[in-house]
Amino acid sequence: MRTLVFVSIALIFCMIPAFSQTDSSSSEGSASFDLMLGHTGLSFGNGQRMNGLRFAWRDGDFELVNGINVSIWNPYDNPRGEVNGVSVGVVGSGAGRFHGLTFGVGGAVASQSMDGVNIGGLGLVSQGTITGISIAGLGVVSQGRTSGFTFAGLGVVSQGPMVGFNTAGLGVISQGDMTGINIAGLGTVSQGSITGFNFAGLGLVAQKSIAGFGFAGLGLVSQGSLRGVNVGGLGVVAQGEVQGVSIAGLGLVGQAGISGLNISGAGIVSKGGIIGISTTIGMVKSSVAIKGITFGGYKLESPMITGINLAICWTESHELAGLTCAAYNRTDDLQKGIVIGVFNSTEDLHGIQLGVLNYVAENPAGLKYLPIFNTRF
Repeated sequence: MRTLVFVSIALIFCMIPAFSQTDSSSSEGSASFDLMLGHTGLSFGNGQRMNGLRFAWRDGDFELVNGINVSIWNPYDNPRGEVNGVSVGVVGSGAGRFHGLTFGVGGAVASQSMDGVNIGGLGLVSQGTITGISIAGLGVVSQGRTSGFTFAGLGVVSQGPMVGFNTAGLGVISQGDMTGINIAGLGTVSQGSITGFNFAGLGLVAQKSIAGFGFAGLGLVSQGSLRGVNVGGLGVVAQGEVQGVSIAGLGLVGQAGISGLNISGAGIVSKGGIIGISTTIGMVKSSVAIKGITFGGYKLESPMITGINLAICWTESHELAGLTCAAYNRTDDLQKGIVIGVFNSTEDLHGIQLGVLNYVAENPAGLKYLPIFNTRF
């Protein structure tokens, strides 16, 4: 799942040469034709520190523009300069720093940062941060932090953290933490944690943790914990704990424990405890304990099962307590409470068994197997 997302997003980087490569040198000097009073007025050319309106063939070879900056061709490699105001590129805009409104028919490239409203027909690329409202036909790529409202037709990629509202037709990917609202047609992937509202057509993947509301058409996978409301069309999987409301079409897995409202089509499995309301048409299995209200269409299995326990086929435990109903209830040590089934079997009993045949190993000879009813004599 993650490989599919990364392959799709790799298409974004095809736009970077279109905005950054030159067809000759990386500079044309500082020659310009100016109509200015002091540093204010109208300028045609490069190398200016000016206030007003600047026209240039290419961006990225100037110092400072406070006002309106207009360029025709694609910018130089490693563009320099700072624009405070409006920057318009017929092919592409380029500068060290953009502050204000930045627009490029092809796209815009910043060697340091983009702040404000950033619009690129194909893409927006920053070797530093991107902040504000950023919209691109193909992709938004940042080597630093991405924050604000970000939309891209294909993908949003950040080598730093992402904060705010991020949406892309294919994928939203961050090498840092993701916080806010993240929506992707295919996948949302973070090498840190994901927090907030997160939607992915296929998969939602985090190296650390996922918290908030998460939905994925196929599955949610966290190397850490899962907390909040998490819905996976096929699976919800965490190497850590799963807490909250968790719904999975096939399997729900929490290696370190599962607690809350747990619903799964085929199974709920944990090496830790399973606590709360758990239901599946398959099996509920814990290596520690199952506690609460639990329904397993096929089987409930744990060293300790406590609460209201319902299974169509059978329960298997070392200790069983509460109200339990299944066709076959097998307890290796102690049954407590009321156990109802076709065949109930236990080593010891503190309570009653109701079924077609009931077995208590600790009972005297002749009372070990009894029909209808058995208790500890």
